[in-house]
Amino acid sequence: MNLHFVCTGNIFRSRLAEAYVASLLFDRKIRDVHISSSGTLAHRNNNGPIAWYTLRILHNNRLTDFMSPDWQKTTKKDIQEADFVIYMKQMHLDHCQVELGVKAKNMIILDVDDVFPSEILSKFEDRYQGELEVMKETDRVFEILKTKLDKFIADIF
Repeated sequence: MNLHFVCTGNIFRSRLAEAYVASLLFDRKIRDVHISSSGTLAHRNNNGPIAWYTLRILHNNRLTDFMSPDWQKTTKKDIQEADFVIYMKQMHLDHCQVELGVKAKNMIILDVDDVFPSEILSKFEDRYQGELEVMKETDRVFEILKTKLDKFIADIF
């Protein structure tokens, strides 16, 4: 089985989802599943291979062994080769249908919001307080993501 996660930049949500699900399946000794992720606008990514806040969460949750090394732009082939596609938001499915011409098949929309650190940081004069708030918000999103992924995995395995 091939599972593919799609978000916008492939530096936060889909990368966390990929690593988290890979760790769950590894712990359950389920080895016949290929997991990948991509971002619809990853080609515009200026943040490097992964966001610092994503790497922090992966490290703190012992998921770095399950993370992919770099971001990937979503391609038609990614979607067509997946047995199940997991979109973070409706806009990601819309992009794949309109821009890539793919049909919706086995898929789910998790409806997990993105985090925009620059917006959070702009609310604080003290950079340290702003960075702490980014960490709190990304941790909150990861908890939401885990809850939704736990249910998804329980439903299909």
